Amino acid sequence: MEFSFNTDPENDFALGLHRRGRFDEIFNLNECYLTSETDPEIVKWFRTFVKESGMSAYNVTEHTGFLRFLMIRHTQNTNQIMLNIVTVDGEIINLEKLIDDVKSKFPEVVTIVQNINNQKSNISKGEKEFIHYGDGFIEERILDCRFRIYANSFFQTNSLQTENLYKTAFELIQPNQNDRLLDLYCGAGTIGLTAAKMVDEVIGVELEPTAIEAARENAKLNNINNATFYTGLAQELLRNNPEILNGVNSIITDPPRAGMHKKALKALVEHDHKRLVYISCNPSTFARDAQILVDSGYSLGKVIPVDMFPHTMHIELVSIFER
Repeated sequence: MEFSFNTDPENDFALGLHRRGRFDEIFNLNECYLTSETDPEIVKWFRTFVKESGMSAYNVTEHTGFLRFLMIRHTQNTNQIMLNIVTVDGEIINLEKLIDDVKSKFPEVVTIVQNINNQKSNISKGEKEFIHYGDGFIEERILDCRFRIYANSFFQTNSLQTENLYKTAFELIQPNQNDRLLDLYCGAGTIGLTAAKMVDEVIGVELEPTAIEAARENAKLNNINNATFYTGLAQELLRNNPEILNGVNSIITDPPRAGMHKKALKALVEHDHKRLVYISCNPSTFARDAQILVDSGYSLGKVIPVDMFPHTMHIELVSIFER
């Protein structure tokens, strides 16, 4: 969860969440029903630490100040916490005291990192990273696999429902030991690697190079030797590397909110595979792509919603298409 800093004329600064629809208004968070009980306690402690240390908060309109974000990544199955302090530049005041306080007050915190972001864009991803405590990553267990999560790597925020999401996908696609499974838009390889023991081979495709590096690292971490990963645009890789689709008989695609690129979808439609599971976080782009698949000769079986984000309007879905 990402907590933002902003200057506040009444209280010097605020550390919490944005008011709905406002980039320039932050309210101090003291309770949160989305996270564990520990996370808001960390936010309150860090707010006090900042005041006592005299560090300046970032002003989102004037682009001045030092502290921009406090990001907390908290695994649900292994109960490990990462603190990622995002700053404009420079050193954190009283860093040794900060580390000592965290170790004594919050033993679940296994690593503390600092990300540097001096861009005007209001995003928490850093350009440089420093590891101040621990190994710079946390580990989560999904089904039978362990995954390392770094400060800027994508990982589903709800581990318990992620397990339900993947189980649902596997129940629909019914993998077997003869399958060559394509994991499209694979990210850090979580879907393909959790399915690796059920199939003959896994092929992962992903645009982000750091995600592919994490996927290969996670494969080694889990002693998985039947997974191969490719970096690049899905539509270009599928068009220019026919060996990727050669022998593939099952596909799981989990595209971003924009849905699948038309050329990538065209490559799948032209290939002779039997089953395709489509995971989507955006029902509208899913409906667009589903229409193309149905018009191309597929039948749409089940569409199953999975509530990954309780107390919000967002929904994830899993669907099965067959020739």
